[in-house]
Order: sequence, then structure tokens, then C-alpha cells
Amino acid sequence: MTTPIFASKAFRRFLILAPLIFPLSVFAEAAPISIAFAHTGNPPKIVSGYRLGSDYFLGADEMARLYGAQIYWRPVSKIVELSRSGRIVAFKANAAAASVSGHAVPLKSPIVWSASDAWIPVSFLESPAFADWSGTPAFFDQRKSLLTIGESKPLSPVIAPIHPKAAPVAKPQVPYGRIWVRKLRIVVDPGHGGKDPGARGIHGALEKDINLKAALELVRLLKKTGVFDVRLTRHDDTFVSLSKRSEIANKWKADLFVSLHSNAAQNPRDSGFETYFMSEKASDPHAQRLAEFENSSINYESKFRQQAEVQMLLGELSKTEYVNASSEFAGLVSRETSGEVNIPDKGVAQAGFYVLRGTHAPAILFEMGYLTNAKDEEDLRSESFRRRLMRGLYSGIVDYAKKINHPKK
Repeated sequence: MTTPIFASKAFRRFLILAPLIFPLSVFAEAAPISIAFAHTGNPPKIVSGYRLGSDYFLGADEMARLYGAQIYWRPVSKIVELSRSGRIVAFKANAAAASVSGHAVPLKSPIVWSASDAWIPVSFLESPAFADWSGTPAFFDQRKSLLTIGESKPLSPVIAPIHPKAAPVAKPQVPYGRIWVRKLRIVVDPGHGGKDPGARGIHGALEKDINLKAALELVRLLKKTGVFDVRLTRHDDTFVSLSKRSEIANKWKADLFVSLHSNAAQNPRDSGFETYFMSEKASDPHAQRLAEFENSSINYESKFRQQAEVQMLLGELSKTEYVNASSEFAGLVSRETSGEVNIPDKGVAQAGFYVLRGTHAPAILFEMGYLTNAKDEEDLRSESFRRRLMRGLYSGIVDYAKKINHPKK
């Protein structure tokens, strides 16, 4: 299998200079599409789509965010691939069919290739093959431009569009009713701490402080439901080794592990949140650099460093059964958080984070924003922003909890 070498941003820069198969002008008009997630009680999310004749199109980037998939671009062959839990759906420009896990699935309309994205016919999301790949049925009401994910028929009653000036709708704390057969155990890990400050913001904010404040907010939300048992790896400005963090989760037999971090970059324009899960091979150079930075906390473990490295690098390499579950968990968190905050969703990626490798449960590392970006740093210092950010993460946790702990019928 050929290793993908073009990430989305690089691909777009390439296509600015490359000839286009279909100019965007072939579209009849821009067509905002409402995205509703069945059974959550949340208002629809409005995304940008396009209409060509009677067909509606959704960008491949947006599809990747909605379904928690990784996206790969192959500009030479004009192919875009979405990968989820090791299964791939591929689209080729001007082809009459898509490939879902190696099987051809007819398209009502071919994808439209532009300099900014690849546009996929929304009708494809309703196909049984795509529902099998994504694990979620979908229904598109063309009259209302409403895509409902989680239902193969219209919702009743149909959720009304939200007026732009309407007051925000408060999310119920337990939107799914009595769905848990037992309390799920969740470990929330505020990254860094004590002598390990983590990243430093351009105006002086310390990552360790931001991470702890966000973690305390997430714990508050989770405990308020009454359906989760929650534990922190640190409650104050204390140094906790990477191996100790995963040890806390393992000894407590945690069902989920969430490690909170704040990012940094040389480019001050880099902005947004990212969701990571464990993989021995990083999905891209950016993910690799980030893992190296986060793993550098092991340098603070002094005389225990060699012992910790052996434990983390060798002793836990066999713990791969949680990778697919972590990927799905990360996708749900990314999807829900993108609807809560106005900073970019940089998607789901994977890399070899020590703190995730040692954890015997579905685990994610959540980068909340860039302290080296002036706006992100200001946002992360804001209590109201952190509350919205953690509300999105909380919703993703609830979505995943519903999947893994629903009583059997």
C-alpha cells in the first residue's frame, strides 16, 4: 500500500498551480446545508455546500470532520481518501463510482475537483455502503437542505433552522436518557505541571496552568451528569510523570482517558484545536513533532528516565487493541467540539504519545489551541471560551459512552 504523502494543506498549495478538472464555477450556487445529529437534542450545524442541478455537494474536508476520519490527497491521480478505523473510502475525479473498502459503489454524480477541496455528492452519504463504512446511517432532506446523521428516515418533528440572532440553546446535561448500565470511569489528565511548564504563550500564559483550568471544567461537567466516575491525574501544580499518569488510569481500570494540552508552533498564525490518538507511526510530520515535544516531559523524570523509557517504549507496545476505539472516540470529540468554538478544527491525527501508549483504555490527547497564536492564547485564558471548548469535549465523551455502554436489548 502506498503511503500518503500529501496532507490537506500541502495538497491545496499544489493545486493552486495545477490545472483543475472542474472549475468551481460549474456549481449553480452556494447552498448552506444543515447538519443534524439524531437523538442528541442539539441544534443543527450549518456548513457550506454547493448545488449543481438537483444534486448537493459537501466538501471532503467537512466530511472528514463530521465522521472523524483522516483525509489523504493524491494530486497526481486526482484521488481523495478518507480513512476511519483502518477502512478507506476513496473518490476519484470524474469517476462514476467511489471505492468503499475496495468495493465499487456507484455515484449519482461524479465528485467535483476544485483548488480548495473535493466536493462529494451528498446522496452518497445515504448509501448503505457508506453507512457501513461510517457506522452511521444518514438521510438528506433536499427540500430543507437538512442532512440528518444517525437516522435513515426524516426526523419527526424536523428540527427547525436556528435563526442567526437567536439565543444559544442550552445543552441538557444528560441528553440521552437512561442509557448506561453502569457508571463509566473517566480519567482526565491535565498535561505537564510542576517543574514541567509545557508550552509558553506569547503573552506569558503557561500551558500547565491552562490545562489544569480546562480539566477542572471538564470534570465539573462530567460529574454534574451523575453517570460518570471521574478522576484527575493531578489536582494542582504538581509534576506527575508520563508513566504515572497512565498507571493511575490502569490501576483504576478507567474506561476512557483524556489528556488535555495546549499547542505551540514557530508560525504565530497557526491556530485551532486538534484531537490525537495513539499510533506507532505519526500521520504527518506535524503530528510527529508534536509527539516529540509532548514526550519530552520524560526529561524531567531525572534518574528514573531510563526506566520510564523502557516501560513506555517496550512494555506497552502490545497494547494495540484500543487503537480503533481511540480513533472513533477522537472523531466524536472533534465533531462535537467544532460546533462549540470559533477556532479552526484541525481534525484528527495520530502519533506515538507516551502517555497514550501506556494507557489500557480508549485514549485521546486533545490540543486545545496554540499559545503561540495571540487570539488562541487570549481565548484559552478566557473562562467562557474554555467552558465552550470543554462542553464540546464533554458531548463527544457522552456520544462515545452511548456507543460502548448501551444496555443490550
